[in-house]
Amino acid sequence: MYFQCKIKADKMSAESGGIKQTSEVYLVDALTFAEAETRVLTEQAPYVSGSIEVDTCKKVNVSGLIDDDNPQSDKWYKVKVMSVNFDEEKQVEKKVANYFYVHAATLMDALKLLHEQELRHWQTDYDIVSATDTPIMDVYKFTTNEKKN
Repeated sequence: MYFQCKIKADKMSAESGGIKQTSEVYLVDALTFAEAETRVLTEQAPYVSGSIEVDTCKKVNVSGLIDDDNPQSDKWYKVKVMSVNFDEEKQVEKKVANYFYVHAATLMDALKLLHEQELRHWQTDYDIVSATDTPIMDVYKFTTNEKKN
């Protein structure tokens, strides 16, 4: 389950060298709101020069994450893909919304990556109905203690 957490923190400004209050959004893989908030605070603590707090935390529907290895990829795009599934019991077609977050340099790169890594494997009809730039700074995926060590 993914949560979108917005934090407010006092960070060192690269331009002026002074401390500036920033507002940033992160996507966190967690089981509960409390775990998501704790995780984003823990991950951001080394970069904060003063206070830090979670402003908002909400569940988001994520069907998949696609992360480009390109160092120029600096944006996260949210792409909504509607797939058409057939309900055998009711004998009707059913549209299902799928939300993908794609890390890429441009919107065109994001759509290309989504197609190459996910959509070309689909055996059903689909339509990309929206693709938008997000304010997400980073994604914190779930890791176990064994993977960290």
